[in-house]
Amino acid sequence: MTEWAQRDVSPDQVKQEKGPPFNQRIRISVFRVLGAALFPPALFIRPYFDKTAFGGFLEQIGIILIIACVLGRCWAILYIGGNKNRRLVTAGPYSLCRNPLYLFSIMGVVGFGFLLQSLVYAVVLTSVTVLIFLQAARKEEAYLSYEFAEDYVAYKNSAPRFIPVNFRALQSESSVNVDVRALNRCFWDAAFFILAIPALELVKWLRGVNAAATYVLF
Repeated sequence: MTEWAQRDVSPDQVKQEKGPPFNQRIRISVFRVLGAALFPPALFIRPYFDKTAFGGFLEQIGIILIIACVLGRCWAILYIGGNKNRRLVTAGPYSLCRNPLYLFSIMGVVGFGFLLQSLVYAVVLTSVTVLIFLQAARKEEAYLSYEFAEDYVAYKNSAPRFIPVNFRALQSESSVNVDVRALNRCFWDAAFFILAIPALELVKWLRGVNAAATYVLF
């Protein structure tokens, strides 16, 4: 079976998609609007595990995931910054999976849900995020398959889309060219996740003073 058949995309379709593979600004804007829209409901949620040992455990895991998200995204930007869809990057985190930026962002979203101490909220947030990133990844893969041909096919066969399965495959470079503008954007994006920690502490305080009616959510 050919590579085109495996992706259910014909060569003509890929050619039509050549050019900007996915409007990243739209994806980022949608993601931020989604985050802003889903945050207010947290004011009215009283987690089922609130003030329990398991709830505290979820919160700590959430903080760890958000920190991992921030550090991981910065690691990925060091390699991909300024080269996204222009050069085939296969070193650093990109030697472990093809979309580490998306993977680390998903980790941050899961961490956000865990900070709320709600498994249901975490599942909903993560599911929506994965759908957005999956669509973006598919369009990017179609473009890269056309742009880099056999090189991308070989890379695709060696690295999974999202979840790393072979950490021994990690490959590093002695030096990388850093795109300062891309790194700055990464830090601003990271702030979105970091600010979630004090923001949710404020939500917990508002719940504690009964600022609004709350509903228990598992």
